[in-house]
Amino acid sequence: MRILLDGHVALWWLQDNDALGAQCHQLIEDADEVYFLATTP
Repeated sequence: MRILLDGHVALWWLQDNDALGAQCHQLIEDADEVYFLATTP
């Protein structure tokens, strides 16, 4: 499974923030590929 994370979710995941939720944390950990959305102003 591939997952695309936006900036907020990526930061929450990297910081192990509880705002992400246990189920989301597990989905990211179990993913085969994780991509991060990068935007420019």
